[in-house]
This record gives sequence, C-alpha cells and structure tokens, in this order.
Amino acid sequence: MLWMSSITRRTGASSGALAWLLVTPFLWGQGPANLATTRPTIQVHAVAADWRELDQKVRNLDAPCDGRYKYFDHPMTVAQFVGGKVKTIRVVRFAEPRNTPTHRELRDAVRKVWEGKFQGVSCQIGWDEGTFWTIEAVVEFEDGKRGELITDGVHVAMQDHNGNSWFLRFLPSTQ
Repeated sequence: MLWMSSITRRTGASSGALAWLLVTPFLWGQGPANLATTRPTIQVHAVAADWRELDQKVRNLDAPCDGRYKYFDHPMTVAQFVGGKVKTIRVVRFAEPRNTPTHRELRDAVRKVWEGKFQGVSCQIGWDEGTFWTIEAVVEFEDGKRGELITDGVHVAMQDHNGNSWFLRFLPSTQ
C-alpha cells in the first residue's frame, strides 16, 4: 500500500480513481456480446390479415406430437432456444383489429418476443385461454433454412432450426 500512496501523492490521483482505472478493463469483458452481431435484422413487409388466418397457421403447426415438453432450469430467450444463427426475421402479416401498427411498432413487438424469456416449451399448445394471434414472421437462418414465428406478444408458436414446432408462453416478468 505504501507504493500506492506515493503514486497518488505524485500524480494527484485519488485512490478511488486509481482503482477505477485498474478495474475498468475487466468490466469491458463482462458486457453482452456485440449486439449488432447477436441480433438479427427485423424487416417489415407485412400485409393486414384476419386473426383467423394466423390462427389457422398455428393450428397447422400444432400437429399431433409425442407430447414433448422441455422445462429449463433457468429462463431462456426465444433467440437462445431457436437453434442455428438467425440472419433475418421478416414480418409478413399482422392482424390488428383496432388500428394499423407502424413498421416500428411491429419491429419493436417482434424484438420484444425475440428477447422474451420463458422456462417451458411444448410441441403442442399447453394453455387453455383463447389466443388472438397478431403477428406472423418468417425466421431466416444463415444456412438458408426457414421457420415460422407467430405471436400475440405473450404466446408464441414457432418452428426451430430443425423444423420442429414449439409453443410457449412468456414468464409474467417479460410480458
């Protein structure tokens, strides 16, 4: 500590400032990865649709399955679960009964879903409440594969990188 006090006397730096300078480089490595590379581009080329059209698409995804259910020991995002690296999410249809959402509102809604957290996922719909699906998007993976993502902001019907259908409901804290 003697060397530190002589440095601070000679430079006029306080011990708090010196500690900050020593700790700062370690903090840089603690942040999230470069968000520009981890977040897919969200494009909006959407047309208005009736919610029943989106409901029919979800019913087609909800084909009979073996009852697969996965529960994770910690919450995860749709982005973490989907598997494969996603290049683009393209919003293709929306069903909004009251007003037409702007491109920004659609993009923000999809981003919120993409980053939304859940803990359980099933190969079939596992909730009893009615769902009015409002957004349909195509997920485009870097290797050329495509999947579906249909949501109302709380419930999600999707296909992962391998083409498997999954259904989830977000945790209350992310709604």
